[in-house]
Amino acid sequence: MDDLGFVEHLRPRAVFILSSAHSGSTWIGYVLGSTPQSAFLGEFSRAWDDQLRVPCTLCACRGAETCEVLHDIEARPEEEAFALAAARTNRPVLVDNSKQIDWARKFLHSGDLDVRVIHVVKDPRSWFASARRRHGWPVAEAMAIWCRENQAMRAFVRSTGTRGVTVCYDVLARLPRRHFSRLFGFCGLPYSDAALQYWTFEHHGFAANGATDACIKSAGPLAVPSHFATGDDAFYQRNSRRFFRDDRWRSELTPQEEAAIRTHPEVCGLLSSLGYRMTRRGMGSLRWWSRLDSAWRSPPEDLPRPAG
Repeated sequence: MDDLGFVEHLRPRAVFILSSAHSGSTWIGYVLGSTPQSAFLGEFSRAWDDQLRVPCTLCACRGAETCEVLHDIEARPEEEAFALAAARTNRPVLVDNSKQIDWARKFLHSGDLDVRVIHVVKDPRSWFASARRRHGWPVAEAMAIWCRENQAMRAFVRSTGTRGVTVCYDVLARLPRRHFSRLFGFCGLPYSDAALQYWTFEHHGFAANGATDACIKSAGPLAVPSHFATGDDAFYQRNSRRFFRDDRWRSELTPQEEAAIRTHPEVCGLLSSLGYRMTRRGMGSLRWWSRLDSAWRSPPEDLPRPAG
């Protein structure tokens, strides 16, 4: 295949997902990448990082040493990353879950790419529960990290103008059809309920956490790749290949921890600036999707057509 031949007649669209770790961004990336026009690349920047590089999870499941789609991509310059991915996948929309501001910034003003940026936030109580399982952080330290990371992402998204938006994992998971259809529109993709069953699509990329469990089980692996880790195998075993919402924080946090986070001044102020608020029942919105009006939404028909 001529890697760059595909891009001679189109301008690929790169959708960068930014979030703190353990915020549901991999799941959102899989769903967005489950259309005939899009491909989910996982944490695509890993291909160019010698310390973080991992195999394509799907191909590793099948016993292959290299990815049948993204093989040797790390040998090419970073600036060719998305043109190569568009050529190899034959998809005009590439969804990247690297979660890194510096990586997204490299491509923001590229004349060869149409860039979209999605900032994903998760209920801070749920995020804390996930972070504590893995790192053992106390509330004060965890919330300081969450605020620092999400303040930086908020500033970056605002700098992108109408090409950036903030969404909430919990709201998407509570009413997926309503809110994913709008997020798909923002990305210039046609929405279908089939995308919610993302494990029925083939995904080549660098993602290997809990949301990937369903893909691994659907692939019928020869062996589970060594780089794959869910952080809670029993939970994902119970919920594999089905739609679910992660609400473990409700049983894992003490009343004191829940109240400390729900009333944390800096956390509440940041959430308010993003259009959300915490209640005892969960996450609520102050101006849900007000920034995704018609001027923000790229209609599906404006997408370049895949070759073939």
